[in-house]
Amino acid sequence: MGHAIETDWGAFRVEWSNRGLTRLDFPGEGRVPWNGDGGKRPAFVRRFAEALRRYIDGELVEFDVPVDLSRASEFARAVYEASRRVPYGRLSTYGAIARELGRPEAARAVGAALGQNPVGLVVPCHRIVGSSGELVGFSATEGVGLKRRLLELEGAFPAGGTPAARLALRVPADFHFEHTVTSHGWFDLAPFGYHRSLGSLHFAQELAQGRAASVRVRTAGRRLAVEVHSAGALSRADRRAVKKTASRVLGLDRELAPFHAELRRRGTRSWIPAGGFGRFLAAPTAWEDLAKTLLSTNASWSLLRSAVARLVKRLGTPAPGGLSAFPGPERIARMSERFLRSEFHVGYRAPYLHELARRASEGQIDWERWEDPATPAEEIRAEILGLPGFGEYAAANVLRILGRFDRLGLDSWLRGEYRRLFPRRDPSDAAIARAYEGFGEHRGLVLWLDLTRRWHPDAGDSAGARGERPPWEND
Repeated sequence: MGHAIETDWGAFRVEWSNRGLTRLDFPGEGRVPWNGDGGKRPAFVRRFAEALRRYIDGELVEFDVPVDLSRASEFARAVYEASRRVPYGRLSTYGAIARELGRPEAARAVGAALGQNPVGLVVPCHRIVGSSGELVGFSATEGVGLKRRLLELEGAFPAGGTPAARLALRVPADFHFEHTVTSHGWFDLAPFGYHRSLGSLHFAQELAQGRAASVRVRTAGRRLAVEVHSAGALSRADRRAVKKTASRVLGLDRELAPFHAELRRRGTRSWIPAGGFGRFLAAPTAWEDLAKTLLSTNASWSLLRSAVARLVKRLGTPAPGGLSAFPGPERIARMSERFLRSEFHVGYRAPYLHELARRASEGQIDWERWEDPATPAEEIRAEILGLPGFGEYAAANVLRILGRFDRLGLDSWLRGEYRRLFPRRDPSDAAIARAYEGFGEHRGLVLWLDLTRRWHPDAGDSAGARGERPPWEND
């Protein structure tokens, strides 16, 4: 049976069997004869139609409807299932899909199978790109142009066009790109986008005169290659701002050598210095770190991801490639609490976010002082706790991002993970404190790395395998 779904992009045409969707045509497309609008739509078709309209409107949507791929080959079905695991706003490559299927030589076959994909979007073949990020192999009517349009809608920042600038950053000898990016969940929140198979991280940042740039960072030997896309030419001040922001985001100014040397001297946790662990991914600004931390309190990861995505799309300054920068405090302070609550689903956090934005926009928070390593951590902690909606959990999270680890920052998640990973140990706060007190100003960092080691398969065998999956994988 068939049905037309009207959206702002035009009419999508869908067919189904009693097992699931069998075909989806984009507007203006008709690869096989159309069966017409007939029959009563089953619940999964109605659910898909609603989700499709929200997707076209720019909402973060994952299409979890059933599909009937019985006419596809066994290999093609495996390709489609692997492609469905690539999340909204992320990219993978034909080669990465082939390796996931245990056939590393089959990248071309993967591309051929995706070229016959009968249910685009549901099987998101638009998220599969060439090995260097190039957009190839999209069989819908508009071809690569439509692929780019879909990726820009998702904020995936596809490669294309000539960058306004190509910059390079030196990195410390102990820097590890992937371990820094995935140090915690910020990479999963807009306007960040991390594409593991491409080895690239992108984000948007505001520039002078109300502009914003899209920034892509890749590893290039002992340097980072930085591509900047903007609507116009970049001034020297713009280039300096981008370099400073990229350095902040990846913690390039953090001095880890003494910490790593101390672990080697003690003969403990050799995987930490070997893997370049210890840096935390930060947002382009401390304001963004504060706002995201506030929104994360007592919220599921899916709710946090959705709220941040809405804020960025609705209030952020647009940048090339479908990205927008996180809205500055002045913009949020102009919104009413009621608007923040109803439009961005932030619940009881709305008045706290509004007041935080007001204080930040009026210059009541000394960001430079917080970033200065000479400022005592306890003073920063006291100031954070004085902000609306910030308790010990939130303060500890902000301090970690700022590179301050002398407190453990124990919360319900850390306590639960500790009990799961070390079931034979005393799980009381006092006992945990005793276990890590010997690490001094790095005690909180060692605890965090112990409890998140399982997030990094290349960190070696660990009791951490018994822990829970990261929250962004659970939702």
